[in-house]
Amino acid sequence: MASVLFKNTGGGLGYKFQNLYGPFLHLPPDAADGICPNLTMNATAGEWQDMPLQAANTRTEHGTSLSASRFVLAAPMAPAFFKSVGTLTFQYEISGIDHFGEAIQSAGAITTATTNVGGRTFRVFSEITSVRVRRTDSVGSTPTLSLGFMSNAAAGTTNQVTMVLPLPAKLETSKSILGVRVVNAAGLTLGTGWEVNTIVGALGGLLQGSTGAFSGVGPDSTLTTNNTYWTPNRLAQVGCLCVSRPVYVNAAANAETPQVRVLVNATAMTGS
Repeated sequence: MASVLFKNTGGGLGYKFQNLYGPFLHLPPDAADGICPNLTMNATAGEWQDMPLQAANTRTEHGTSLSASRFVLAAPMAPAFFKSVGTLTFQYEISGIDHFGEAIQSAGAITTATTNVGGRTFRVFSEITSVRVRRTDSVGSTPTLSLGFMSNAAAGTTNQVTMVLPLPAKLETSKSILGVRVVNAAGLTLGTGWEVNTIVGALGGLLQGSTGAFSGVGPDSTLTTNNTYWTPNRLAQVGCLCVSRPVYVNAAANAETPQVRVLVNATAMTGS
């Protein structure tokens, strides 16, 4: 029986090797509004609002906006929302193209009302075509909301404990994933377990241990209270992996970010 990875990459020993050890990825740079600048939310809940992308021909640390409906990301990433007040809660829909060139929509709700960090989303995009949000809290006032990415956030925040990264192929189970190898820290101090030349095990993956802060995450464990749909298995099936989030501060604009390499479990090649 051909392995899942073999079937999903078209076969060939060289191509399978490239997927077993690769690709190299630079982790996203810090820019809270790199994709969508601040949107002023309605004072009352219940109405969908469009979040404008960066203006046409605008270049940011996350990519380039070709038009009002086309933001091309410099590297595939799962973005995060940032709100001006912690009490803001909302639903969201992000439409675009994933890292396989397929049209996708990421939908969910940011329900944590205790931090202004906002919340992770759980699909990886290479291009974003539209973003819309709908306020759900009843606090009032007109807070702002932006879309980008930032790693330097409290490690214990429920909706920030994972980082979603692209896989080279769609897999049936997260147990086919080892994780990522830290290749270059870019001169930054990373979180515990993110030492250079070590493997950071994927949550729900083969190396998921019995000790540590994220040891209880299995293939079918829910990853966030903000979107109870996503598990390591479901992410693997759309070509994504998740790891415990490193905490790094990309303080300087356009600074280099840490580099990692995705590692797939070798038995995924054998069909066993």
